[in-house]
Amino acid sequence: FFFLMIRRPPRSTQSRSSAASDVYKRQIDSISKKDASQQPQAIAKCNQKAKQISSWIETYELEIASQKAGPAYNDSLRTIRQRYESLKNELEQKKAQSNQHNALFGHMSRQKDPSEMTEQELIQLGDHTQGKSKDAALRIMNRVNDGNVILDDIGIGLQKQEDQLVRIHQNLKDTQSVLKRTQELIKYFGRQLMTDKLLLCLLFIVVVGILV
Repeated sequence: FFFLMIRRPPRSTQSRSSAASDVYKRQIDSISKKDASQQPQAIAKCNQKAKQISSWIETYELEIASQKAGPAYNDSLRTIRQRYESLKNELEQKKAQSNQHNALFGHMSRQKDPSEMTEQELIQLGDHTQGKSKDAALRIMNRVNDGNVILDDIGIGLQKQEDQLVRIHQNLKDTQSVLKRTQELIKYFGRQLMTDKLLLCLLFIVVVGILV
């Protein structure tokens, strides 16, 4: 009777989450197959599906917590959540690729097919592409120039440090030379002092001899 009283969380939420994840996976995989102009709409549908799956996962988690379900349900919740996070990451990658493609070729996707363009339209397209290429080259040159300025500043700073080290080295050499001369003077005065002491001793002996 006790086992009959145990409530188990309904499997409907788990089934909905799993089925929705399959649909979510197919929608993500189909993004790359769509035209660039259709990708934002496909990504928006995937985001809506992601919110729906997230809501179902939270509901399933609450059902498990409220009914104190066994480890099997916790394992299934963990599996569903891991798959959901993996699909979210995959969607973010698709979004990044789509944004990058639109940034690079967005203006081209809005253009007509070149085979359907008139000669004037082709010339305008070529001028537009050439202008963008020049702008890109100019930006690159500006960055290179900025890099050269930074390198020049670094070189000037290093040169100043090198000059400072040379001055310090020269000061050390001058200090060593002064110390050496000081030692020589100390020795000289020491010898002079000893000589004076000897002379005084001899003078004292002579005076004593005369007095005696």
